[in-house]
Amino acid sequence: MASHPSSREIKATQIGLKVWFLPKEADDVELDVVAVHGIAEDPDETWVHETTKTNWLRDELMLPGALKKARIMRFGYNSVWFGKKAVKQSLGTVAGGLLSALKMKRKECQQRPIIFIGHCLGGLVIEQSYITAKLEPDLYPGIYESITGIVFLGTPHRGNFESQKTQKTQAAVFAAITQAKMQVQENILSTLAQDNDTLLNTVTQFSRDIRNQTSPPMLHCFFEQVGCNTGKMAGVETDPEEEEFVVNESSGTFDHHPKGGLALDHFQINKFENEEDGNYEFVRETIIEMMERTKGILNGRETSKALPTSQRHGIHA
Repeated sequence: MASHPSSREIKATQIGLKVWFLPKEADDVELDVVAVHGIAEDPDETWVHETTKTNWLRDELMLPGALKKARIMRFGYNSVWFGKKAVKQSLGTVAGGLLSALKMKRKECQQRPIIFIGHCLGGLVIEQSYITAKLEPDLYPGIYESITGIVFLGTPHRGNFESQKTQKTQAAVFAAITQAKMQVQENILSTLAQDNDTLLNTVTQFSRDIRNQTSPPMLHCFFEQVGCNTGKMAGVETDPEEEEFVVNESSGTFDHHPKGGLALDHFQINKFENEEDGNYEFVRETIIEMMERTKGILNGRETSKALPTSQRHGIHA
């Protein structure tokens, strides 16, 4: 196993909600798109293809060109869980930060539709934000009602490290970190464990509300089709023969909702080569469909408001 490099540092200027694309005319903005990164990732570089340096959320020929009337943003948080810069973090804390940032950015447009994009843990942050926004509408006005679509990229709805093979790799990762005498904050990483209570509660509440809504957001789950070195989450090299799916199809999808496999590994599933990348085209067209269905979803919600309270279900405080 290779020696571990120093852990990355997330700068304070990278934290929060950053606008990456804004239509030239403010009145042209009809949609907010918000991307949330995964664990142990750089908030900016995680969306950039390693070879072509294409940023599919920012470059004009990529998503901005497909969604000309959307404000595209990315949310950054500190997810470093090992090394000198390790931060004690939790799913609820990150979700609260996302909601607070959205509240500030949307003061003048609280009813504007929102489409979320989440990679890995970022998808769980979105789910927790969705739940919290419904439970606390006075604190986060307009957010829950405005969410019309969510794209999940390798999000472990049922946890990861399911197989004995992957658990063995995880053990090797922790052994390398321990040997290097690095500080570890396991709380945010533990959320990804298969039987973690926070994970189970978040996904259960989220899926229940989606199921019971009269006009729910459109969900689409993309899962990885290529195995990888799971030690990358800690920047260590593990046995090449131990390559495994970090999030397999079973964990990375919801029953009764659209899904699709991408011929990428877990650490590349949120990066695309250029506008002709077939994987990007699949994701792009999904987001375009969500945008096109936004009006119908919002109209359906307005109609449901006229129904008796007994016919409206979901999360209850």
